[in-house]
Amino acid sequence: MKEKLITAITERNGKITFKELKKKLEVDEIELQNLLLELKLDGKILQISNKYSLFPEDLLIGSITKSLSGNIYLMYNSLRIPISSNFFTAVIPNDIVAFKINDKDEAEIHSIIDRPTSNITCEVSCEAGKKTIIPYHSGINVSLSNEESKELLDGDIILVNIDINDQDNYCTGHLIKTIGHKDDPNIKEIAVAINYGFDNDYDEEYLEELKKIPKDTSNEDLSKRIDLRNDDFVTIDGVNTKDMDDAVFARRLDNGNIEVKVSIADVSHYIHPDSKIFKRAAEKTTSLYLKNSVFHMFHHLISNGICSLNPDVDRLTKTVTMEVDKQGKIANTKIEKTIIHSRKKMNYNDVDKVLLGEIPNGYENYIELIKLLNEASTKIGSRLENDGFISFANEEPEISYNRDGEITDFKEIDEQSPARKLIEYLMIAANEEVAIYLLYSGLPGVFRIHESPDIRKINEAIKSVNTLGKKIKYVKEVDDPMVIQRIINSLKKDNNYKVISNLFLRFMKRARYSTDNIGHYALSLSSYTHFTSPIRRLADLLVHYILDILLIHPELCEHIDIDDMKEKLQMHCDKASFMERQAQHAEQDQETEAIITRMSKHIGEEYTATVLEVGKKFRVRLNSVDIYIDPKDLSSSFRYNKKKKLYYDYSNDLYLKFGTKVTIRITHVNIANRCVSAEILNIIEPKKLTKKKKGSIIFSGCK
Repeated sequence: MKEKLITAITERNGKITFKELKKKLEVDEIELQNLLLELKLDGKILQISNKYSLFPEDLLIGSITKSLSGNIYLMYNSLRIPISSNFFTAVIPNDIVAFKINDKDEAEIHSIIDRPTSNITCEVSCEAGKKTIIPYHSGINVSLSNEESKELLDGDIILVNIDINDQDNYCTGHLIKTIGHKDDPNIKEIAVAINYGFDNDYDEEYLEELKKIPKDTSNEDLSKRIDLRNDDFVTIDGVNTKDMDDAVFARRLDNGNIEVKVSIADVSHYIHPDSKIFKRAAEKTTSLYLKNSVFHMFHHLISNGICSLNPDVDRLTKTVTMEVDKQGKIANTKIEKTIIHSRKKMNYNDVDKVLLGEIPNGYENYIELIKLLNEASTKIGSRLENDGFISFANEEPEISYNRDGEITDFKEIDEQSPARKLIEYLMIAANEEVAIYLLYSGLPGVFRIHESPDIRKINEAIKSVNTLGKKIKYVKEVDDPMVIQRIINSLKKDNNYKVISNLFLRFMKRARYSTDNIGHYALSLSSYTHFTSPIRRLADLLVHYILDILLIHPELCEHIDIDDMKEKLQMHCDKASFMERQAQHAEQDQETEAIITRMSKHIGEEYTATVLEVGKKFRVRLNSVDIYIDPKDLSSSFRYNKKKKLYYDYSNDLYLKFGTKVTIRITHVNIANRCVSAEILNIIEPKKLTKKKKGSIIFSGCK
């Protein structure tokens, strides 16, 4: 049929419409739509308005993406390409587009091929008797028919489906429903979530299935399980965590090694892959955490109830038992279906205190257990680092909000928290052992993969870092993660370490899910998966389903269609990778909006920021928000050096370049467009960096 379609389009030389194709080929409308979409995505045909033609040889296919700092780019073969301003602007993130590269190495968009996320939220504004539809995504305008908009009120937040428009930035919208009003509690978070494919909506069929999920374990659940209820398992999470996937236990063996048990909630025991509950999870693929709201992959009665490893109740689990030797290597691994009884819900803050010698109330009986877990984790961490594990700095802040979504506290995450490291390394070890088990099982697996970076981009990062006076040699190969690890580790004592680390991280490829195991570059592991969070990640749940076959019904393996299973798993992997990025963007959007709202109350005040990019515009970062500054918004003390092609502050003869600390003044804030305008006043001399300036809008000048 595809050949007939291409022939029909060729015969009419690009002037055939959908209606004419349907009549000529006598094919079902939905089937024809699907076939045409497949041919468009394969780069065989092109659609402009309602007419189809063969795909031009000078065009390529890419996707629109938004960086975590909010900038729109085009992705093509893992390359992030800036978009030319000379094109229609009606594109939104995730659009699949046809484009070509111009002589400035920019992407000129020719047309939109597909719009995977066409449902967006909009706000209704009524002024002077005129209704305006304001879309969540900037850069497009949305219009509704008079019939659909006549009942809408000022401030309504609505969900609309928008058409593809290749001609200008106007899109025709079709009203789906009214979500709420702009003054409703948490409405901003709900709107953000919906724009990225998340919600807490459950239909009647889902809720009926939910009623059948047991609230407690039963004697029937003990069948073919190892009883570990006598072991003192504990959970270690954030203070406010309610969906606890993992519990840990350890004991010293006679040979001096440490036996560690990592038990993970056995979600697959309760959620059947043919159920409505699973189908919704397969659509969302991850839980989304925003301010004061959680958009669960599973209903909270599952995620916080029967599948959460709450203290003082029996819970069904899968347990990875590992013997950790003095070098941090793993031996004698077992993966079993188990039942545990968690003794205590611990949090990172209290466990940190224990490891620093303080004993919080209620931890008296667990001191030795915590120390043993930490000893095993430390050995695993040392082994990973010796093998090339790359530990990037976390530049994202930890933000606390009040009930109105306003920031109440803003601080850097303590990356040295031994409790966080304890859990991180134990989970990595468990995930690695499960990945190895899957790899040799004979069945397709779900792996967490991370490819090596582009050497050109790494050398580009090195060039930027060397402008700070460093003397890092350009690299000739990056296949060995040790290359990047040595560079990152050599810079850990630098004042700009977090900025430098983030620069290298931006030039790394994204980790993703795949049925093809190619290893995990940043972790320096040949096999890796995600197994430890099945409550909130689909990929982990898929791994649990595979383990169910291997552990309970191995006789089924020889009857499984391997190719079909792999194809279906890969579809889930692709969706999970996509939705993971959607969740990251949603979290960044709400965080940026909250910080910018805070900034709007401090216009005219001065702060310390860091230069991230120098070009036609300067990009600086303040409190995790990127601010673009025109050269004209420099104080009178700046001059341009034509030879070095850099601006410099002649008052102290310091150049404005990557990593420079600068004093900026906030001049304007547009909350709706998440845009901050500022002027650079001066460069802070390196010797003055130890002097305390107004570095945070949360703790300086805020009443």
